Amino acid sequence: MENSVRPDGKNRARICAVIPACNESATIEAVIKETIKYVDTVYVIDNGSTDNTVELARKSGAEVISYVEKSGYGAVQYAGHNVAIENGFDYVLQLDADGQHHCQYIPMLLETALEEDYDIVLGSRFLDGDGNNISHIRKIGIKFFSRAVSILGKTRITDVTSGFKVYKVSSLKKLHKPSDTHPAVEQMLEIAKKGMRIKEIPIEMQARCNGASHLNLLRFALYPFRGVVSILKVMLFW
Repeated sequence: MENSVRPDGKNRARICAVIPACNESATIEAVIKETIKYVDTVYVIDNGSTDNTVELARKSGAEVISYVEKSGYGAVQYAGHNVAIENGFDYVLQLDADGQHHCQYIPMLLETALEEDYDIVLGSRFLDGDGNNISHIRKIGIKFFSRAVSILGKTRITDVTSGFKVYKVSSLKKLHKPSDTHPAVEQMLEIAKKGMRIKEIPIEMQARCNGASHLNLLRFALYPFRGVVSILKVMLFW
């Protein structure tokens, strides 16, 4: 990606990565060391880690932004996006710290966003597959909300909850602040409703081997209700 240019053909695009993290000491170093090959800056948004995630992230070359108190995934994601906006980046690559997102797909995500001038490029587990390593219940939920967003947003999205994506920063500035807990459904619906250009590319994900997901049992149980509320909010007020 060293020779990447902005879609207008002027200067080289400035790209940063945003990696939300909470107690990911087992994987954070490897994720950063792979990611930093393709971007100018890696921002790790630390969400109240109690292990040595922060120390390892800095040692690996990332800039760390820490929350004093643990917050929801949406709030952490939003903080990272704001850092990208404030520092004048052109594109934001977002991925998780747990190693489930294979860094081999990063060049494809970035090249698609830059060369074809998309507002957002998603890595989809369902575009050419059936979401291996995802529980049956989660698959049903993801497919339901992906279909709902596709219909209401008049687009086609197969993996609306994907956390592996690239945003164009100029488009990101036009979006509302997402909910603190489950941002994906409402944000993707807003992007679709505003007529932004969306592209999915097929990816595979491996199962989490270490640490704990931000989706604990309570959040998982509440996800369907919060997802419906998010859809109503976007449709009625945005």
